[in-house]
Amino acid sequence: MYQWLADQVWRAFLRNVGIGLASSLVSTISTIQYFQLFTPGSLASTSVLIPLSTLVIGAGFLSFAVRACRLHRRQRLFNHAGCCWSG
Repeated sequence: MYQWLADQVWRAFLRNVGIGLASSLVSTISTIQYFQLFTPGSLASTSVLIPLSTLVIGAGFLSFAVRACRLHRRQRLFNHAGCCWSG
């Protein structure tokens, strides 16, 4: 059971990395073609910023969901978590 779950998580991770690399390659080619600009650090920064933005957006969504349930103190927790993750 554990091996199957680990295999599924690894496959999902590799699939997401493949999609990210493919989209970065296409956007790099488009950027070079239209703007005559090549940024070598964009792949590294994108691989860090996209997961971080997912955490920030998730914290914002949870803040709205908790607010709808009228749990004000927990809403502050998610608001502060989003602020900490965003920098």
